[in-house]
Amino acid sequence: MNINQDKPSITQVLGDHGEVDDGGTTEDRNFVVVGIARSNMTLTIYDGENRIDFVQAEEGGDWAKKLQEPMAEGFHELTARAVEDELVSEPWTFTIVTATARPVISHVQDSRGNPVADNGSTQDTIVTLFGTADEPLVEILDENRSWGTAQVAGNQTWNKRLAGLELGSHRFTAKNSIDGQQSPPWSFNVESTDVAPQILRVRDSEGRDIVNGGITEDTDISLSGTAEANSTVEILDEITSWGTTQATLSGTWSKSLRGLESGFHRFRVREVISQLESPPWEFTVINNPLLIDTSPMRLDGFSIYMGWARTENDSPGNTQIRLPTGGSAPYTFSSSDTSIAQVDSDGKVRGVGCGDAIIVVTDQSSRVVSFPVVVTNVYVLLHTATPRTHVQAVEMFEAMGSEYKAYEQRPHDEMVRLYQRPFPFMEQHYWCPVWPGCGTGLALNFEYPEQELGCADPDLRYEVLLLIESGKQKDANFVFF
Repeated sequence: MNINQDKPSITQVLGDHGEVDDGGTTEDRNFVVVGIARSNMTLTIYDGENRIDFVQAEEGGDWAKKLQEPMAEGFHELTARAVEDELVSEPWTFTIVTATARPVISHVQDSRGNPVADNGSTQDTIVTLFGTADEPLVEILDENRSWGTAQVAGNQTWNKRLAGLELGSHRFTAKNSIDGQQSPPWSFNVESTDVAPQILRVRDSEGRDIVNGGITEDTDISLSGTAEANSTVEILDEITSWGTTQATLSGTWSKSLRGLESGFHRFRVREVISQLESPPWEFTVINNPLLIDTSPMRLDGFSIYMGWARTENDSPGNTQIRLPTGGSAPYTFSSSDTSIAQVDSDGKVRGVGCGDAIIVVTDQSSRVVSFPVVVTNVYVLLHTATPRTHVQAVEMFEAMGSEYKAYEQRPHDEMVRLYQRPFPFMEQHYWCPVWPGCGTGLALNFEYPEQELGCADPDLRYEVLLLIESGKQKDANFVFF
């Protein structure tokens, strides 16, 4: 059997704002590491000598891993190391630097796109602030009042729409979310006038936004927006009235609607006295939701995961198929952590390591459902580094923790069920550290080249075969295959 000894490699590192060059600098803190390795190889990702994550290569050798924790400022040296044979990739280095520039408010527009000058005035209670910043988020402040945050785009620009400004003077600043630096102020007065009502947000019964021009599966929605303070507005769907609601003293309103019919809807809001109307908010109600059982899938069947060439068999209790209903087929399936659970295109989930993962199902309309999976009772094979007699092997095993299992008939049957023979690397005799299995004067062992269980003189000195629960730290005297 030919074993590809090529070491793994890192081919790309992606940050929040794009690719990070090898040897370069970045202000990003979150990264995806991409590379190639042998098919199904399990890799440990290191930053210097610190182990920071695990990943398993796909069948073709490609792999990618989103690092779980943000990385600190300073120099970083990423490598990928094969778990099986300690082959190590060439390092990918970069330095994280911190930007310190102050944010800037560059200009302000009203709801019709007209400029609002610094130290000027407007009759519009809806404005949009525009600016630049180096950090990923800025907080918008009117004196000491926060109007929330604005996300900074890749070109370091941001904008924030503000609705329901009170009459009077306003002094806006943008504040960096990390270092707290603030922009120079942009001040203006809001003067009284009749303003057309606006629909600013539409949400479903679960609080999810329904974008203008979008779709929803929910027939119960809520609309909200702005209007003249204390004015009464009417909610219209084409020519159908859904009743009225009164704006608050601050000029905001909301209205919940139940029992929308399937199909296209075009909502407007009209001020009852002035008859001024908002622009329309359009969306479509579809009545075929994507659904799946969201209860935890528990895979607790005994299994051994080695990443070797498999048969077509599965371990009983280690796989399940869970399929969605509704939505737009065909579906795609993915796992949040392929070192814990893997899922194929037919929706069959297999446990490959102890822990928790999320299975995500996406339909052709980009609707997403998911469910958690909990994997237990998965083991990996290891052996001692030094030979010993059978009595010494049993005494060693009996003194070990519960995370270890002896290699005996049941684990051997599972290996035969799951993996093609000859098993790689198992090219010698090993003791099975148990008393039963053979007659008087003999002891159970793994025999080579047959790769079957047999009986041998207990005074012979062999290395010892054991199993350890996936994810547990092995003793330094043991070696993974």
